Amino acid sequence: MMRIPITAILSLSVPGLIFSEANDLTEREGRWYSQSYWQKSEIQQDYTFTAFKGDHVSGDSSVKVRMRVSKAKPRNSVELRLEPKKPFDLSEAEALEISLKVLKGTLKPSSVFLCNPGFKKLTIAKWPGKLQLPVGEWKKATIDLTEATVLDKAKPGVDGEYDRKDVATVCLNFTLPDGEVDNELLIDGFKITQLPPPPVTRKQNDDGSFEITSKHYSATVSRHGYLQSIRAGKTEFIKQMPVPVADGADTKSTTASGFFSNNRIASGLLIHNPIETVGRAGLRAKGKNSSLHYVFREHDFDITVQQSFTRAGQLQFVLSSQVVAALDGRTDLMLSAKEFESGSQIDTRLVTNTGGALLCRQYVDGYSRMSLGKGNGHWMFRFLSYGAGRNKITLRPVGTPLATEAIGFKIESPDPDFLFPGGQPVQFRIHGTNYSSETVTGKFRFQVCDYLTREPLKEKETPFQLKAGETAAVPSDLSLEKPGTYRARVIVEDGRNQRSVECVFVYDFPDFKPELTRSEDFSEFWKDTLSELSRIPMDAKIEPVPEAGTKNSDAFKVSLAVLGGRRVHCWYWRPKAPGRYPARFELPSSGVYPRQALHVPHAANYCGMWIAIHGLPVDYDPKNPPKDPAAWNYWTHGIDSPKTSMWRTIYASLVRGMDFLCSRKEVDPKRIMVSGGSQGGGLTMVLAGLDQRVSFAAPAHSGLPRLDWTVLHGPGFWPFRMQAKPAGQSQGRFLKTLSYFDAANFTPDIRCPVVAEVSLLDTVTASGNQICALAHLKPGQLELICDPWHSHSSSPRGSRLRGEAVQRWMKGEPPVKNPAK
Repeated sequence: MMRIPITAILSLSVPGLIFSEANDLTEREGRWYSQSYWQKSEIQQDYTFTAFKGDHVSGDSSVKVRMRVSKAKPRNSVELRLEPKKPFDLSEAEALEISLKVLKGTLKPSSVFLCNPGFKKLTIAKWPGKLQLPVGEWKKATIDLTEATVLDKAKPGVDGEYDRKDVATVCLNFTLPDGEVDNELLIDGFKITQLPPPPVTRKQNDDGSFEITSKHYSATVSRHGYLQSIRAGKTEFIKQMPVPVADGADTKSTTASGFFSNNRIASGLLIHNPIETVGRAGLRAKGKNSSLHYVFREHDFDITVQQSFTRAGQLQFVLSSQVVAALDGRTDLMLSAKEFESGSQIDTRLVTNTGGALLCRQYVDGYSRMSLGKGNGHWMFRFLSYGAGRNKITLRPVGTPLATEAIGFKIESPDPDFLFPGGQPVQFRIHGTNYSSETVTGKFRFQVCDYLTREPLKEKETPFQLKAGETAAVPSDLSLEKPGTYRARVIVEDGRNQRSVECVFVYDFPDFKPELTRSEDFSEFWKDTLSELSRIPMDAKIEPVPEAGTKNSDAFKVSLAVLGGRRVHCWYWRPKAPGRYPARFELPSSGVYPRQALHVPHAANYCGMWIAIHGLPVDYDPKNPPKDPAAWNYWTHGIDSPKTSMWRTIYASLVRGMDFLCSRKEVDPKRIMVSGGSQGGGLTMVLAGLDQRVSFAAPAHSGLPRLDWTVLHGPGFWPFRMQAKPAGQSQGRFLKTLSYFDAANFTPDIRCPVVAEVSLLDTVTASGNQICALAHLKPGQLELICDPWHSHSSSPRGSRLRGEAVQRWMKGEPPVKNPAK
């Protein structure tokens, strides 16, 4: 296909160069053009900009944009750019107004960028959240600049800064839906405007703190940015506690509840500067390593946490005595204030003895970042900020909740692992409780849904009327025909609103025999791979590390030769006392990182090894990391084919690790266990299937099973989604490549006992994918430990049971105590 130029320019000139509120940017002297995000010569791209006098809302004309592109394109982003002859000074602008009219096709607004010369600094604003662009109608949009974020490429740390005095380019971003090939848009009336009065008032007190008040709630923020109060109606949700604050060189104290901490910092408190006002209804507190940014609205408010640590920090709230329980917004796992329980939460709701509720919404892909538990003798709510980036939660204080907000469910099963027997109806024990102070009415619906599609398969409906504090049963007896993993959904409706909670369960696991993606040449492929490995001398290089040892054990750094001229690095431990010992081979979770020797399992009665599958040294300096593209991008490196994929080398490296352990005189080669969590759990399945020398496997929260489900349906997000597919490769070929590395395809070859831990609400390495892989183990071979209410983490029960299995194995006893089949 002939390439059509991607940049079409419209220059418009009008008298005057001073920009004021009355001026229309669409009629200023400058140029309009577009930016292509795919830059491929074979993709048709044609953008034209013309002055159009036939239809406009202000001045003499509008700008008519025509977008013609090929149907097939790697991204759907469309960016329309206005570059004025001289930069605009928008430093005092509250908002921008613009009118849009779609003449043909479909466009979805996504964002607006205000960029300085060279695009070194950007103000990133959003279109109005409910903006729709129906064909043939002018729609006016107000772009709020008071709550915009800033990207400063020269200062990528905590919060960028840009005063918008030199806006050299305005970028209007849209999404072009799949299949759209010919769109026409009119742009007009682009000018500075004022926002309506804010729905909240912000008042600064004499001590530097701020009072925020709306019709529905109030909040107090200390001068350092920590929450001191959240109130709605009769309810106070948090408790003020004195916490130290590093204010300059002095350590002082502020009375607050919400504070940001990191367990790697001795003081634990990172904010120290006085709070700043942002826009008309925002506040921000900044420290050397972190910041808190508040945006207050009529019904709710956001807290955005940013920290520059590579690991985790926590925003913490001490909860008031009026808060009696926390309900998980997706599962309604109840955590009671009296019991000081601890657990991960998703979209938490705090319910109180006064009838109010605090609704918490998180913005995260996969990892649960909310938790509750005991801290310093107090019941605390925690929001985890993981990694160097912005993490946001929204809090909505409600004095008198609706039925959908006030009702909490308690969902139980006769079996603690949520494994239901076949041949009889599914029967949960479900009770709904009204936590508000008012009577509520509506209906409950219980559904059994398909695990992958989440589509309802069967349903039962029950009306309710509950007084304050009253509880009612929710019937759930529904019959199923096929074994497998399912989702149970409980819905509460009050006529206008609806809310649902969801859990995962397994029906008739002993008879569950799901199909796999294992190809006919799967065994031959891995036989050839291991044959190739066997022809490569192990060339073990062993370096003692005396300073990492203990009084009972010695530590070593080990490197081993593997495929393609690469080497793999390990930590290895052995007891000081002579003898022959069992060995624990731990396989790593995802990512490229160094690890301290003491974090490897080791003891005076067994040998321990941990392997860095990426091929970098186990203790490389993160400030000066080695340059190895294959290591840093191991999950997609060479993914074009099975033979070039880095996973082929990684899986062979695991077997090489077994070679090393079996070569050691202090290791009993008949007593080698493998274990790991997340990616390490999937690798445990793989190694146990590849190498019959493994005598016991203990995977947890396992990644890598059913990669096709992850790509096609997204029940979890790690490690592959469709964007990992090589350009130009068909979906079928991509899935065929992944099938050679799918942990589920290795489990039919496992011969050793397996004790596996699965968190049924895992949104990272999805639970149903793991269940599918484990279903292919033989009767009596597997003990399956499921936790219904945890996400990508171990429950206290799961950790205990898996630990007991390991101890049984260490004693020479059968590790599987309660077989799942």
